[in-house]
Amino acid sequence: MQKSMCPFCEEQKNRSISIINKSRILAETDNFVVFPTTGGFVENYQLIVPKNHINCFGELSKEQLIELKSIILWQQEINRKYFNSNSSMFEHGSLHPNNESGKSIVHAHLHIFPNNISLLAEINKYNFNIQPIESIEQLSILCKKYDNYLYYSDIDGKDYIITHKGIPSQFLRMLLAKSQGIENWNWRDYPLVEAIENNLEFYKENSLIYTRKKV
Repeated sequence: MQKSMCPFCEEQKNRSISIINKSRILAETDNFVVFPTTGGFVENYQLIVPKNHINCFGELSKEQLIELKSIILWQQEINRKYFNSNSSMFEHGSLHPNNESGKSIVHAHLHIFPNNISLLAEINKYNFNIQPIESIEQLSILCKKYDNYLYYSDIDGKDYIITHKGIPSQFLRMLLAKSQGIENWNWRDYPLVEAIENNLEFYKENSLIYTRKKV
């Protein structure tokens, strides 16, 4: 059931209420929107957000997953072509809305960004259970098995699920920032509004319009 105060749902209803007071949506499909994250401390740091208010990507249908993979391919292509970079992704997931699983907003969202530094070694320093998975499709099973999870796709395209008790909010944002010598990783303290504006302008200047990719 949709929450009336969910900021992602509210922004989709009225796109001028975003942090930049206008639409920041770069792409829209039947089931998803894509927009620059608040606090984007690396270039082309995007969020892929389901239009429907769901709690995690494990709730997506097979058809929605096909659509999602096409969006991911589009972003990976941009990262390779314009940023000479691989890509990483992550999602804090929980099937139940009262279990926030470390995410700051309880509406499913997938982080995707250019990255050439694996975060696995840093993740392994913490007391979490890390296991490889075949693909993001497995989240439909794993979200029912675990109370919460952290999905991570590394720079080589291999996927992992990290299970935990009380993972900190913005955990992988923190590790990503540290890997690049960046201190201002907390989006609440450093929203980096100018980076959002620059991102939108970059897509406009380069005519980077989403077209569906075959998966």
